[in-house]
Amino acid sequence: MSASYPSGSLALDSPYYLERPTIEQPAYAEIQKPGSLIRIKAPREMGKTSLLLRLLEFAHQQSYHTVSLNLEQVDDAILNDLNRFLRWLCASVTRQLGLVPCLDDYWDEDIGSKVSCTLYFRGYLLEQIQKPLVLAIDEVNYLFEHPQVAKDVLPLFRSWFEEAKRLPVWQKLRLVVVHSTEIYVPLQITQSPFNVGCPIELQPFDLAQVKALAQRYQLDWLPQHPESLIALSGGHPALVHLAIYHLSCGQLTFQQFMETAATSSGIYNNHLQRHAAVLQEQPDLAQALISVMTSSAPLKLDPMQAYKLHSLGLINLVGDRATQGCELYRRYFAPSALAAPIPSSRRKRGVILTTHGLEKLQKEKREVEEQENRGQRLTLEQLSERTGLSVDTLMKVQAREGKVDKQTLKIYFQSFGLTLSANDFEFPPSEEPGGD
Repeated sequence: MSASYPSGSLALDSPYYLERPTIEQPAYAEIQKPGSLIRIKAPREMGKTSLLLRLLEFAHQQSYHTVSLNLEQVDDAILNDLNRFLRWLCASVTRQLGLVPCLDDYWDEDIGSKVSCTLYFRGYLLEQIQKPLVLAIDEVNYLFEHPQVAKDVLPLFRSWFEEAKRLPVWQKLRLVVVHSTEIYVPLQITQSPFNVGCPIELQPFDLAQVKALAQRYQLDWLPQHPESLIALSGGHPALVHLAIYHLSCGQLTFQQFMETAATSSGIYNNHLQRHAAVLQEQPDLAQALISVMTSSAPLKLDPMQAYKLHSLGLINLVGDRATQGCELYRRYFAPSALAAPIPSSRRKRGVILTTHGLEKLQKEKREVEEQENRGQRLTLEQLSERTGLSVDTLMKVQAREGKVDKQTLKIYFQSFGLTLSANDFEFPPSEEPGGD
């Protein structure tokens, strides 16, 4: 049976889930502690929900009660109203426990919805069960989009965690909260809104894990390929998994994968475009990222910019110094940095398209416009999104008036599935190799 396309969480019986004992074992240990609270947070596609599924399965094996809620499934009208949200929470937990809802017996507008909710959990739900209850709430980032509700709900969860230190009934409850850190950026959240309990940090795959996943896909590749994949992807679980899947299916060679990975024709286009959309809304943040990607040494950024870029997963932080998250992001967000370093004593050379190269590019561009853009011409902005090159650079290339580095032309060609050949570009007369 052929492997299915890797998307979303991995089922419990998936042969492609890689166990990470340094992450799972602490989580399993924490869930057994009375009144515990676990926070699983990371950028998107790092494996948060896959880990949550296994944490719930472990709890089930301990004969614990388990309730799993996903805020992505909740109506905005409920998320935007504190009273409705807390009643939804109580009703959902009640139904999953197989109990009879009796919210109105505990709800009292005179004491408020937070106290009513607390009394319902303590006086009804937790009193009805004999074994611990693991309450997992996934996609909590959807709640962050409703700050007036989040500012009441998150402290409420914190208060239950604190109450477990003095009241035995609350020790039956073990909370697991899961959310994406990418939400911090568009919402201008300046610090993690939930800092209690045990944080579970998801880490990139290491070399042994990449090799293990390739073996499960029965992928036969050269010894240097795993190292190259890690260098390109930084070990990002979803990026690694997607590459190994495509390579195992024979849909592209390893060389083709490496050459197209950071282009719009590559397998990572959706992942990269999602980040690009966020950065387009915050030009200062985009410029800070380019500074990191083009720096030859770890760079000290404005603390807020560093926090946001790290929350997106685009950079690594060591102390107060930032380094590039992976080669893929450097190629995509700072393509000019790919040009080979030129000694300072030499003048930087540039190239322009030949007539042949321009015609070749325009022909393929017209075909793409016909097939993908309903025959409409691609605007400079659309071309910029497709190639990762700036509008100014694209204008230089197309006008054949301003020289650019050879790698820029290569990136432009790759974005249309073309290979840059020697007869596609030329050096201006003053820039001939070996000229004065």
